[in-house]
Amino acid sequence: MLTLRSLALALLFPFVVGVPVVGAQSVTDSVVTLVPAPAAVVADDDGPTVRPERPIPVFLGGRELLSLHVGRDGMGVRDRAAAIRDRLVVAVADTTLAASEVRLVPRENAVEFRLGRRLLFVLVPEDLPPLDRTETEAWLQRLALEVREGIARERASREPRARLMSVAIGAAWTLGAWLLALGVLALGRRWRWWLHTVVSPRLPAIRVRGTEVLSRRQIGSLLLGVLGRADLPVLLVLGYTWLTTVFARFPVTQSWSWELRRFAVERSSELVRLVLAALPGLLTVAFILWVFRAFMRLSDRFFDRVARGATTLPGFHPELAAPSRRLARIVLGLAAIITAYPYLPGAESKAVQGISVLVGLMVSLG
Repeated sequence: MLTLRSLALALLFPFVVGVPVVGAQSVTDSVVTLVPAPAAVVADDDGPTVRPERPIPVFLGGRELLSLHVGRDGMGVRDRAAAIRDRLVVAVADTTLAASEVRLVPRENAVEFRLGRRLLFVLVPEDLPPLDRTETEAWLQRLALEVREGIARERASREPRARLMSVAIGAAWTLGAWLLALGVLALGRRWRWWLHTVVSPRLPAIRVRGTEVLSRRQIGSLLLGVLGRADLPVLLVLGYTWLTTVFARFPVTQSWSWELRRFAVERSSELVRLVLAALPGLLTVAFILWVFRAFMRLSDRFFDRVARGATTLPGFHPELAAPSRRLARIVLGLAAIITAYPYLPGAESKAVQGISVLVGLMVSLG
């Protein structure tokens, strides 16, 4: 039976948690249905939507408000994030609604965030962190507070004084990046001059059995072409940093700044991961080459002793020691390549395998 005490608790509970009553459902009841299930699939009108590998953030007030993991109502996750951002922009521009009017409206398997009667966004179970019911309810309340603060910050940033400040900071960053670029270009010219006048004249020519394969000038030109433009990567990093920093100063371009940062972080992480993954193979290749080089030295010493007559082999003439030494070096070199090849980075690539087959065919045909 419904007692007066239980009725009073039911009426007072929404005011305690700061969420209005919608029908007969409370935010606690909604949180029970919002706790994410183990399967990362949500059904919508167009069928199930699978959680993507990369969440898409939504920005408000110059900060990341939340990250979306699934699409909804036939939209992909990226289009859904853009639609939410558009609604937030319209809500921020509507100054008739105070930021304190942000409220949560629980629905079946969803929670709506509204500013007054204006819908801001809807969260589904897959958008929530993996928390229990109590922690999820607290997370939703914190998110509502962040929405209020974000709307207030973004409205303040649209004031003429705040916009002038953002433009001034962006101009200061631009001036600083320009001065740094001039300094990098000057250091680059100085670096190329040092390579050309100091390093290149001291480089020896590469000769194979008395035949000059690469002259000193060619080696110097190659060194200057490879190392002489070391300023270009520095300028690229400087320009990229400037672009992401300036874009982050303005609400309209904050998502661009996030995309640029995400691209740089992902590519850098992938490069570091590839380098770390290749290190064991490279160390193995170095060890194999060291072992076979030691074998070559032993082979050279053995055939030198045979050529001098210090070591005799039955039926083996000392005159055959020199060509046998070269053949032994070739055999050991091929054995080293065959042994080390599987440990080289990219050895599983079809392109590398095709090149190795082509080289082997050319060697076999002479």
